[in-house]
Amino acid sequence: SITACRLVPDMIRRDVNHPSILVWDNGNEGGFPKAARPLYPKYDIQGRPVVEPWSNYEGIDTHHYPKYGPTFEKSSRTNIVYMPTESLHGLHDGGHGAGLEDYWEVLRTRPNAAGQFLWNLADEGVVRRDIHDSIDVFNDKAPDGILGPHHEKEGSFYAIREIWSPIYIAQPDFTNFNGTLRISNRYHFTRLGACTFEAKLSSLPRQRRGGGGGAPEAREASVRTEVPDLAPWTEDGTMRLSMPSDWQSYDLLSITATDPSGRKVMTWTWPITTAEQLMSRMTERMSRMQAQGQGQSEAPRATETDASLTVSTSQLEVSFDKATGLISAIRSRGENVPLTGGPRFVGIETKFQKLEHRSTSEGYQVDAIYEDGVRATWTFSRGGMLKLDYTYRLNGEYDFAGITFNYPESEVLGAELTSDGPYRVWKNRLKGVSFGVYDKTYNNTITGQTWEYPEFKGYYSHFASMRLRTNGRPLFISSATNNLYLHLFTPEKPVYLSRNVDPPFPDGQISVLNCIPAIGTKFSKAADEGPQGAKTRYENETFKGQLYFRF
Repeated sequence: SITACRLVPDMIRRDVNHPSILVWDNGNEGGFPKAARPLYPKYDIQGRPVVEPWSNYEGIDTHHYPKYGPTFEKSSRTNIVYMPTESLHGLHDGGHGAGLEDYWEVLRTRPNAAGQFLWNLADEGVVRRDIHDSIDVFNDKAPDGILGPHHEKEGSFYAIREIWSPIYIAQPDFTNFNGTLRISNRYHFTRLGACTFEAKLSSLPRQRRGGGGGAPEAREASVRTEVPDLAPWTEDGTMRLSMPSDWQSYDLLSITATDPSGRKVMTWTWPITTAEQLMSRMTERMSRMQAQGQGQSEAPRATETDASLTVSTSQLEVSFDKATGLISAIRSRGENVPLTGGPRFVGIETKFQKLEHRSTSEGYQVDAIYEDGVRATWTFSRGGMLKLDYTYRLNGEYDFAGITFNYPESEVLGAELTSDGPYRVWKNRLKGVSFGVYDKTYNNTITGQTWEYPEFKGYYSHFASMRLRTNGRPLFISSATNNLYLHLFTPEKPVYLSRNVDPPFPDGQISVLNCIPAIGTKFSKAADEGPQGAKTRYENETFKGQLYFRF
């Protein structure tokens, strides 16, 4: 207390006019110098409030390390200001942006909630000259930030920026779009009319998705915006876009908001075309190439032994294990493609029954049939595309569910993804990413232990296509089904790992899923940090997926 009484006057004199200081913090986590309390109003001409984190002091409850349930309950009271401290304590890639949207939707809508604090800004690492000049974050004690030791940005940095954005624009529904968007002004002092907005339509680079030739189709068009001059902290208004008549021929709509000082607030990017439409464009292009003599046109043929079934053309050969129904080997243009062991259904219990195959008008069809209506059907086309249709049913709660394949990580150089990106996601951290084409070089980043961001391995939302660059032949997978997740290899675990930030992954290396797990914080499980942290629940729902493969 003696030291605090000496330091507080000097601190206030130094920072009294600092614009970012809203309250004074007198101690932390129980170390409250009570003798210093009278000094704050004595030296602060603004008379700002004083808080003591982890206590209820002077009408402000700074509930420390709350979970979602108590936050919901306490913020609903009307007789005290609620302002939780360290409400999400980060660790590695957990916490911070993961779970924040649930908290913020509660805190921003309760009149007695003043806000929240996250811990902390940056991983606290020191250079160890005695350990090969490495950065030491003291095991799991200090990698708690949304930035690395040199302020490298993690995925949660961008999620926080979007969730706490002072301007909110609701995602449009392009199936019935009339050019209007719901917009909110969440500034405390700035009218929305003082900000500027720029909207544009754009297309994705067509030839890179399908691997075909020709120049990229780079198309863009500006869109005029009409934005209401909403008063500060106004919940809803209507933003109007003057869309051209051919707007549906573009792939993306982007809107960028800029504040009165010229700083970018946010850019929102949404896909206009569906996964099915993107896939249809690619198959049309492949059909044109085949008609022009650039693709194979011979009919696939099948041979079998007691143990295996092989479907082949002069350029592609795929073998199936008749005991499991799974792919056992692939050769494309004379080279091995190490995609095997799939499609295995993950997240559910299945029992394989039989493998059927037949010649069809499309080419050749192979059916892996399981109990309870679960099925995986491969269609070999004359044009070299390999189509997979699969069906399964979910009933109950799931961390993840879908199909998976084996692929050796040692063969991978990088990937071109058409999905949300460039950062990976968790079930309770889907913000901070946008849909587009991302060229990602392979890395083995362990968040908070190594800092080459964005990470390569993990879950990606709104998966449309992937071209995997390898030491051998590239692997191309495209989805004709909306709202799927890609599991692109499993991140390596930190040396010292809290089970709260160790979400499960399928046992394969490349998976396509209907749901993915959430991630927790340093001190709490994901399920304790809001509805998005719970497992995904289904009530006897049937799921169908359609993927296309090219090697």
